[in-house]
Amino acid sequence: MLDSRGYTDRDDNIFTSILFGMWERYVYRYFVEPIYSRTIGNIKKSRYRRILAQYPKSLICTHCRYVLRR
Repeated sequence: MLDSRGYTDRDDNIFTSILFGMWERYVYRYFVEPIYSRTIGNIKKSRYRRILAQYPKSLICTHCRYVLRR
């Protein structure tokens, strides 16, 4: 995932995270959030795969993900 923050945070490093008690945010930011995002992405991809299997000439907008079934 892209991190667009323009500053550094004290829980960016595991050692300072443990030292200052911010390990929950560290675990969430670097483990839970990427796994959750990947899981949701896979669910959406499987939906589009099912639609394309049923309607092979369907069009899916890459910008808004609108599905035009044909």
